[in-house]
This record gives sequence, structure tokens and C-alpha cells, in this order.
Amino acid sequence: MKSPGLIPRSISRRALLRGALGGAAVALPWLEIMRPRGIRAQAVPPPPKRFGIFFSPCGTIPENWRPIANGTTAPIPGGTTDFQLSSILAPLEPFKRDINILRGVNMETANAAQYPPMANVHDQGMTHMLTATNIVKGPAGAGRANHFLDGSAGGPSIDQHIAAAIGGETLLPSLELGVESTNTFLEVLVTRMSYGKVDPNDHYGRAIPIPPVDDPVQVFTRLFGTTKAGTPDEIVNTLMNKQSVLDYVKTDYLDLQNRLGSDDRAKLDQHLTNVRDIESRLTKLIVNPVVNSCPGASAITPTSPARTRCLRDQDLRSPRELAMQTPNYCVTNFREIGALQMDLMVLALACDLTRVASLQWSTAESTVIHEWLPLEYAGTREHHMMTHNETVAVSQEGAKVDEVTAMAIRRDLTKVHTWYAQQFATLLTKLAAVQEGDKTLLDNLLLLWTNELGIGGVHSYTNIPYVLAGSCGGQLPTGRYFDFIGDTAPGFGNGQPHNRLLVSLQNLMGVPGDSFGHPDFKGALPGLVPGVG
Repeated sequence: MKSPGLIPRSISRRALLRGALGGAAVALPWLEIMRPRGIRAQAVPPPPKRFGIFFSPCGTIPENWRPIANGTTAPIPGGTTDFQLSSILAPLEPFKRDINILRGVNMETANAAQYPPMANVHDQGMTHMLTATNIVKGPAGAGRANHFLDGSAGGPSIDQHIAAAIGGETLLPSLELGVESTNTFLEVLVTRMSYGKVDPNDHYGRAIPIPPVDDPVQVFTRLFGTTKAGTPDEIVNTLMNKQSVLDYVKTDYLDLQNRLGSDDRAKLDQHLTNVRDIESRLTKLIVNPVVNSCPGASAITPTSPARTRCLRDQDLRSPRELAMQTPNYCVTNFREIGALQMDLMVLALACDLTRVASLQWSTAESTVIHEWLPLEYAGTREHHMMTHNETVAVSQEGAKVDEVTAMAIRRDLTKVHTWYAQQFATLLTKLAAVQEGDKTLLDNLLLLWTNELGIGGVHSYTNIPYVLAGSCGGQLPTGRYFDFIGDTAPGFGNGQPHNRLLVSLQNLMGVPGDSFGHPDFKGALPGLVPGVG
């Protein structure tokens, strides 16, 4: 008889390393020992398809984002493999054959003249971005700068729509990660992008918001605890004492290791090394030497003021700034938290704890100062406010800069957008390193990099900078650049509605339907999937 706590002889895809610590459990990546043998091997299913969202804010600098299609500037609705990456997208060069770049796709439903109401420009972009349907105003109406104070999207976002179809097979139907996305004084609609179904009990028809989790400690406890939500004190105390959840699963680990081949053993060891590395970095956030008032285990929640100070190092808002609702000029752990969240996202997908995950960098009105970049502009360097001075024309409502200064700001914003491309490339590197049979996790993923605006300064909803990564298990050809407008000026009605892109995504993930979001727009994005649209 097998001793209590030991791994069973037959390993399933759902196998866990379990231990004596309260709810500790360590999920495993795909190992060859999980592959059925003999007759059963003939029926082995392929690795599951996964879906992901990667959000960065405040539009782009179009001339520095647009790839160069060799030999033409005309529209390329069928896509081309003969292209060069732009300066902003240059970090994606190692993955050029793993991506699809889409130019000339618009959020047509954000055109309030046809699809009212019109909210604050960033509220509008965030609610339409993944739902492709009208925003809804709540009973509190509009506040500062026309922000809808208790509004919502008018339907589910594409990630939650897909999760509703495939999420029942995993511990977490979906995982929403944030990097200073909710930790802000800004109004709520700029802080979230995921929405469930419309609340059937809501008189206004508002979709149920799914806020991202900014605290990687909370995400870690969700992935390594036995419950689907909450923060187990045992795990947090383990981190605070600079211990590891791996210390509590040694018996299962040794039993499994003794039965693995050399390749599986190396893969398991790398997986556990990655877990320990994540733990070490989380401990640094919890035991933060800059802040003496960091809370104990019971106080670590997304809304704890002390936890907020730990995440940000310091709260730089004065009482006057709080009263005036002015930007808070963040100097933060932004990069470190983002790196942790990407590692946790990869871990959750690799271990099949979820098949739908999203990562939201900041908010639609990003108050982040990218102080680690060599920025030229000496004025307000907060990301969102820089976009209000990116041209002489738009700066008439801002700092009223001259042409020389505006060009310097455009160079600075190009650096910011390039930095986000570097983070996207880092995520792709981590996904490509996870082997799943003869494919990688990146191969089996469909990952959308999206934005709430086309151009930040003018708050446009046309020509959104979209990049798709992964082939969704080999279904989607990659290494292509699509241009639906060529040299035609971006505008509503020029190009393709993003509803059709979202239809293509749901279909690739096995969710049927020829529409998504507003019913005015039918069909898939032409040319993206051969023979479809």
C-alpha cells in the first residue's frame, strides 16, 4: 500500500505536490511521465489552448510603431511576411515569426456619435477595449472630467467570455493580474478592463467588473493554496520568515523525483527553482526596509493602506494633492512587481491552474513615471500627462509646449512604449521556455497586446496598436503584418472594427459565434485565419 502523502504511480495532468502546511500545494508543469503509455497513448489529447491579454496604456506614437512592409505602403489586408519591425516593436525581433501585427483596426463602438453615451475619454476606451459594446452610466452619473462614477461596460469582455466557456476545467476560471492598476486615486473605470456578464439584477444593465489583483503576494497564495480565493496566513508567514512552501512538500517531491527520467527531472528542478525565486522576490516586498509599518500576514489585502505603502515604497501624495485629485507622480516598485506578475502568469498557465489570464500594466490614465528611462523632458514626466503635450496642438490644453519640446516628449513616449515592448518580449521569452511535448507554452497560447487608445494625445479610438503572439496550438499562422488602411488617414469607418478581431479570438479558442459585442458588426477579421472572414 502506498504511504500517505506520496505521489501515485500514475501521474495525471492535475498532479500536485502536497505537504503538511495548511493549504500548501505546488502544481506541476507538463512532464513526459504524464503522457499515457501503450494503447492509452493513442488517445492522448494535445496540450490545452490558453488565452491571454497584455495591456499597456495611453496609445502609441504611430510613426514609430508602424512596421515597414517591404515594397509597399498600400493596404495589406491579407497580411505579409515581408516586413521590418518599427523602433517601438524592435524588442520583438527574436519573436518576429511568432507574432501577428495588426494595423488599421478600430474600436468603432467607442464612436459615441453612433454608440452613445460618451464618458471620459479613457473610461470610453477601457470599457470598449475588450467588450466592443456601449458603456453604461450608473445612477451616480458623471464626475470629474466626465468620469462615470459607478458606470460599467455593457457586456462581458472577451477574456471572461472565453473563460466562461473553458474555465470550468481548471482551479481558476481566469486570473487577472495588475501592476499598479487598482492602487490609485483615479476613478474606477480607468482601473479595470475585464467584465463578466451583465448583472441580471441591475436596472441599468451594467456588466459585473472583474478587477485585477495588484498584489503578487495575494496572487501567489491563490496559486499555492487549496482555496480559490483569499490569502492563507500560513503561506504568508512562511514567506515572511524567509521559508519556502517547497519545504513542506519534500516527501512528495522526493517520491516523484525518484521515478522521473533525466529530462523530466531537469524540468521539475527548474520549475521549483522558479517557484523559489518568486518566493524570494515576494519576501522582499513583504519585508520592505523602506517602510517600517509593513503589515503582518493578516493585513495583506489589496486595500490595506500599509500594504499600499509597501508596494509603492512611499505615498507621495500630499493632503492638498489628495484634495485636488492631481497626479501622484509615482516612484514605485513598478518594474519589480511587473516582473513578478509575469512570472506568476506563466506559472499559472504552465501548471494548468488557469487557461485564461490577463496582465494590466497601470491604468488608462497612467500616473507612472518611468524614471529608469533616459527621458529628456524636464516637465511633468507622468505617462498620461506627457501625452497631453506630445504635440503643440494638444498641449494648448496642457503645458503649451513649443515644437522642439513636443518632439522631445514624443521621443520620450517612444522610449516608454518601447519599454512596454521589452516587457512583452520578456513574457514571450518565458512562455517559449516552457516545453509542452513537441511545442511550447507560447505555441499553445493566443496572447493579445492591446491598448485603450490609438493616439494618447488626441484620445483616438482608431488604428489601435495590436499585436498577437502565439499560434493557438498551430491554428493561427504567425510571422505576419496586416495593414487595413495603408496611407489612408485613420478614422472611424476606415479599416476593420475590433469586434471582428474579438470574433476571431473567440473562434480560435473554440467558442463559436459570428459576432461579439455590439450586434452591428458581424464576422471574423478578414485574412487573420486562412479561409475565414
